[in-house]
Amino acid sequence: MVWVLGGGSELVRLLAAVFVCLPMLLVTMVLTYIAAPRGPLWQMAASLGAMFARMVFALSATIFLLFLAPEEFRSLSFVAWLVVTYMLTLAVEVAWMLYLFRDARGQLALSTVDER
Repeated sequence: MVWVLGGGSELVRLLAAVFVCLPMLLVTMVLTYIAAPRGPLWQMAASLGAMFARMVFALSATIFLLFLAPEEFRSLSFVAWLVVTYMLTLAVEVAWMLYLFRDARGQLALSTVDER
């Protein structure tokens, strides 16, 4: 569909946006999987660390692409693909964390205080 709408250059922009966002999604999923059984503080550290790493990596990779091929990636369509891909991977990341950070009762285990 992207090929039909924009041709080869649009497909290159889409794939570049995916390759900017996808590696950090995988890293985040591994980090949160490791942190999930260790308690709320580890979960928070993994979430914040993954968020920071995602922003730094996405920004750095985008700047690298802009220097590598400025005529190809200095377009509004690349920015649009980057935003859409970033938001989709962020949504997957949040859903993954909400799934992992549940206790035995099925409630979110984000508090260190026992509410009994």
